[in-house]
Amino acid sequence: MAATGYRNIIIFGEPTRTEKLAASGSAVQPGHLLEMASGEYQEHSTADGYARKLFALENQTHDIADGANLATAYVAGGIVYAGEFKQGDIVYARVATGQSLVEGVSILVSNGDGTLKIDTLDATDLVGKIVAVAGETKTTSTAGELSRVIIQ
Repeated sequence: MAATGYRNIIIFGEPTRTEKLAASGSAVQPGHLLEMASGEYQEHSTADGYARKLFALENQTHDIADGANLATAYVAGGIVYAGEFKQGDIVYARVATGQSLVEGVSILVSNGDGTLKIDTLDATDLVGKIVAVAGETKTTSTAGELSRVIIQ
């Protein structure tokens, strides 16, 4: 199921919701994995690094009449609405290009640009690095494509 036209990041679960300014120079879109930098949100910037399960929610400064959907990006310096999710929650998250996701099998970590990528587990992996497991089987073909994931 493609996410085109959908208006909500949350598929299942009730995250802890927060809002902060978007860091200048950031290009946050709904579904991006986020981190805090100097009290502002930006795309998670450390590939394979520790990550909170914090995702940008849909842009609430636009209404349905504006045609807002999951493709409506945030303005740098504007308010970003985010949700911190718990294990078992299901969301649409942005996944890097060329990832061959297998539902329930592919383990996802930060790609270092706000998107997720498949990880091959080894002895250096820590629990805090694993963000999610694929919630659908598909191969991503565009940068930051939205895919259903299950938070770990």
